[in-house]
Amino acid sequence: MKCQLFYLIVILAFITACSNKEADSIMNQEIIIKGGYFFGECFGTCQATVEIIGTTVKYTGKDNSKNNAEKQCSAKVSARVISDLEAAIDFDEFGKLPMVIGCPDCADGGAQWIEIVKSGESHKVVFDYNRPPDAIKELANFFSAQFTNFKNCR
Repeated sequence: MKCQLFYLIVILAFITACSNKEADSIMNQEIIIKGGYFFGECFGTCQATVEIIGTTVKYTGKDNSKNNAEKQCSAKVSARVISDLEAAIDFDEFGKLPMVIGCPDCADGGAQWIEIVKSGESHKVVFDYNRPPDAIKELANFFSAQFTNFKNCR
C-alpha cells in the first residue's frame, strides 16, 4: 500500500511539473502581438493600441483634442487565451501579407493595423478600418473585442 501511495505521489508530481513547464514555455516565448487603429480626422479616441505580452493586455488610447490626453489600462488574461490566440495565427501567412492593404484612412475611413514580433523579427500590416484580410480576420476580431473591453479606460 505504501508503495502504491509513493507511485501515485510521484506520478502527480510529474504531471504537475509537465503542466507548469508547458505554461512556462507559453509565457517565455518571444511573441508580442499588437493591434491598433487610427483616424486622421475625428473627435474622441482617434487612435488606440492593444499590446499583448505574456498574459498582460495593455491598452493605450489617445484623442485628438488640444490636450492630447492619453489613457492607459491593462488587464491579465489566462495563458490559455493567449495560447489559443497564438494557435489561430499562421505566422508564415501573416509574414507574406503586404505591409499596406487597401487605402488605410483614405477619405477618413480609418485604418487598422496588426504587428507581430516573434524571435526578434517584426511584421506590421496596415489595412482599411474594419476590413481585415481573411488571413488575420480572427486576430482582428480579437483586437476589436479588446477595444470594446477597454472603452471605459480613463
